[in-house]
Amino acid sequence: MICGPIISTDDLKAQTALYEDCFGLTPCNAVELSSEATSELCGTSGIRLTSRWLSTAETPFGVRLWSFDPPVVETVRDPARGTDRDAPKVVDFYAPDFSGAIHHLSDQGREVKGEMAEYTIDAGTMQEAHLWGPDHVVSAVISGPPTFFKDFATVHNRTFSEPQSISTPVTDIDQAISFYADVFGYDPVYEYRFEHQSFDEMVGTPAPIQLRGVNVGTSTREPYLGLIDYGAHQPESQSLKGKARPPVRGLVGAELTTDNLDKTIDRAIAFGDAAFLGQPVSISYEPFGKATSVLIEAPHGVLHHVVEYSRAARRVA
Repeated sequence: MICGPIISTDDLKAQTALYEDCFGLTPCNAVELSSEATSELCGTSGIRLTSRWLSTAETPFGVRLWSFDPPVVETVRDPARGTDRDAPKVVDFYAPDFSGAIHHLSDQGREVKGEMAEYTIDAGTMQEAHLWGPDHVVSAVISGPPTFFKDFATVHNRTFSEPQSISTPVTDIDQAISFYADVFGYDPVYEYRFEHQSFDEMVGTPAPIQLRGVNVGTSTREPYLGLIDYGAHQPESQSLKGKARPPVRGLVGAELTTDNLDKTIDRAIAFGDAAFLGQPVSISYEPFGKATSVLIEAPHGVLHHVVEYSRAARRVA
């Protein structure tokens, strides 16, 4: 199962406030890992990890925050470079009432960046706005036909849904699809294409985007991984592969659960182009309790914190 995005931050309080006050998530207690455990998990040296889970009520989905001590200045993304690829970019939230959601963010002192986009896919007309938060993490507000989103979000009766998707612009979308199929058994659950000037302006590129999107996961009713190809006409785009690694700040990847970590590791090794940042480590980790986990980096630059835990220990807010 894809639980939600992982955000590396130098300000746990600021990120917690964003997702609690603006998006309605509920924070768990923070958990500290020793420098030894942090090193084993992340392949780092001399730093400590503090982790906090923020949950969407009545679901197992949410946002994972990681804060490293000592912190670093470097961030994964530069807001001036909208089409850079091979690193996670956007946490997507569905908003049943688009204008109401934008006003809610404004009431919380948060303003979306630049233009708002309106474009059409096969399912109908979509509206999208981007909020750039701490650590240059983008949270997207997306709305569209309620009948369509009935199958694309779990939460429909609040201002925002659960974190619906973790989207990543990639260089090789077909390689990324193969990675998820071979390593995690995730298949495409939805594909779409569109072009629209308002989306180009929201992303911030002078060249027209010819977007192809492929969402992979277990179901559209659970968070999924959005693979984005911006098209061939983005000469300013750069690859960020290898940059979304702790302790660099920003959206770095996704947290997943598995029933058999050893098999997942074997499949990642067999795939060939995946990398391990550290090694499997046993940790006490909210909201899972005791768990064993490993960090796997995909060829398209996304980290996957894969967690195996006792099902009896799992708590849902």
